[in-house]
Amino acid sequence: MHVKFHRAVTLADRARDAWRGARGLVELDRLREASRRSLPCVEGLAAGRIETADGSRSFVVTRSVPGANPLPRGPLSAEQATAAGCLLRSAHDAGLHARDLHPANVLCRPDGSLLLCDLTSATWAEPLDARDRARGLAFFCQDLYGGVDDPAAVPLIRAYSPTPLTLACA
Repeated sequence: MHVKFHRAVTLADRARDAWRGARGLVELDRLREASRRSLPCVEGLAAGRIETADGSRSFVVTRSVPGANPLPRGPLSAEQATAAGCLLRSAHDAGLHARDLHPANVLCRPDGSLLLCDLTSATWAEPLDARDRARGLAFFCQDLYGGVDDPAAVPLIRAYSPTPLTLACA
């Protein structure tokens, strides 16, 4: 099992947790919703909140995935890029709004399949519109390649949208 702690140290942390709820509890809720929407993700087992003299802390417990590692923040293999493109498309179609979804928030199992993790700041709504899809792809690709225009990003973009895709961001 993995235990992830969130500390509310700064005033901004405390305000965010007061507004949105304890991050550990929020993350457990997001993971369970991802599972309910049939998205591959780590299994959330428990969450809680602890009040200490130093402030509030929350935690989330997830089931470990043997042999899984985060995707690299550098170039992906063609197989990983294809799997990532499919995962991103499924997540966007399912209504996952995760403005900070980057490769380190995706685990790769030994068989090559991918799992979402760290959905603390994600929200759920309708499927993403073209602008939000473009932003999500651009953010995900910024550390992988030279951005979505880099030829190395082609397998990811092609897997995201098997038909020609035109995304415009203003």
